[in-house]
Amino acid sequence: MKPLKLALAGKPDEARRNIASSAFRRVIRLAIPATLATTISWSLANIGAYNMALSLENSWLAAHSHPPSNSISSAIYELCQALVLL
Repeated sequence: MKPLKLALAGKPDEARRNIASSAFRRVIRLAIPATLATTISWSLANIGAYNMALSLENSWLAAHSHPPSNSISSAIYELCQALVLL
């Protein structure tokens, strides 16, 4: 509402600055937690924390679960390969 009020008050430059500032803060506020959650989940998957899915026979999870990597360097390499293939 603040940018709209500023624009109606004849202060378009302040309104633009306010919109730009809030957009930048929003990206930071949303991107950092999402990146952290994804990194933690990926790390857990690579140390074998989700191996229960592999023990379920004839399940969708067992068929689509990737076994953990041998090392962190091979896990990062496999991740990069998967991202390039997308």
